[in-house]
Amino acid sequence: MRSLPARFAAPSRPDTDTAADPLARARQLLQRPPPSAAQRPPPDPGHVLAELPRDDGSTLIVAVQRATQTGAPYLHVGVWRNGWPEKGRSVSVRVRELLPVLAALADAVEHVDELRAARAEVTP
Repeated sequence: MRSLPARFAAPSRPDTDTAADPLARARQLLQRPPPSAAQRPPPDPGHVLAELPRDDGSTLIVAVQRATQTGAPYLHVGVWRNGWPEKGRSVSVRVRELLPVLAALADAVEHVDELRAARAEVTP
């Protein structure tokens, strides 16, 4: 005849003081200060190609970075302030998009030069 397995011990309960009043525990947790940006290390901007200071104290950074999951390189152009990128003020360009974007930027330089020349002709 086989003997029946022994029963597992009942799980231990947490301390009754904190578990008895979940609302008090939630209030206690909400009173803790959130981690400040000074406590976190600033993100790595990658291989910086250009760093252009702006009038408002921010910096336009052009850098080559690597994608977090795939490790694929890409160009990142973004506005940074105090060592941190500003949310919603950046653009990423994939490697396969670099040449068409470069051609568009060259066209933009020529177009701006034409506009400046036309404005200079009109201004007395």
